[in-house]
Amino acid sequence: MRSNIFPTHSCAATPGQTLLSAFPEEEIRHALRSGQMTLHYQPQMRAATGSVAGVEALVRWNHPNLGPIPPAVFIPTAERSSLITDIGAWTIQTAIAQAVFWTAIGVDLRVAVNVSGKQFDSRLVHTVEQALVGADLPPERLEIEITEGFLIGDLERATDVLSSLRALGVRIAIDDFGTGWSTLQYLSSFPVDVLKIDRAFISGHRFDARIVRSIVAIAGEFGVETVAEGMETKEQLRLITELGCDYWQGFLHSPAVRADLIPSLLTGPTVGLIEPQKDAI
Repeated sequence: MRSNIFPTHSCAATPGQTLLSAFPEEEIRHALRSGQMTLHYQPQMRAATGSVAGVEALVRWNHPNLGPIPPAVFIPTAERSSLITDIGAWTIQTAIAQAVFWTAIGVDLRVAVNVSGKQFDSRLVHTVEQALVGADLPPERLEIEITEGFLIGDLERATDVLSSLRALGVRIAIDDFGTGWSTLQYLSSFPVDVLKIDRAFISGHRFDARIVRSIVAIAGEFGVETVAEGMETKEQLRLITELGCDYWQGFLHSPAVRADLIPSLLTGPTVGLIEPQKDAI
């Protein structure tokens, strides 16, 4: 996607379709302010028991005229401006509020929020702290995910921010782990709780047992947990369980769904329509 091209929306999308073009920043900002953005949640399962341990919050845009807009279309525009910080703050606040609501109805789940590298500074720490102050939620029920690539790119800033977040009591996860192996030399310095195994090693016919086994072993050495992303088949589940992975998420159980559907997924069957990609903030 070219950063300097913003096509006009000259054709209407039928229900369920998405117009795959970039959107101007002001249109995305208006969507955030006017309540067109929402969060869907994908369950994260315990490999040993099959029970739901938590959820990952994923942003969705319900355009009033075009219908659902994939995050892959509007997030790149947001990341080229300060708008990504606003979306990130809204996501954290909304996810925490939802976790508090679930707790009130007897659903105790950890909620994970994936943040952009451009959000990863002292302002993120302040946003998380302020959101937790106003919520009756134990901080360890919030998990902040950051991609491995960013950690490699700015070690000093990453260490400072991760340490500050850990001081608040929140959990830290490294997303897409395995795509930048130079991170290994820094794991002992990072206050990390979870390594999320990149779906490239899991999905489709590309299951790479050697890499998954190695990541699980690395996690064990550092005393952190593992999550396998992109689970689609029972055979993949069997393999990651045998290899010692702690948690998993994917269409095998459920895609990301509306918040009101999560309680039924704790014991019920898969709900909702499978979406073609998992995009994150």
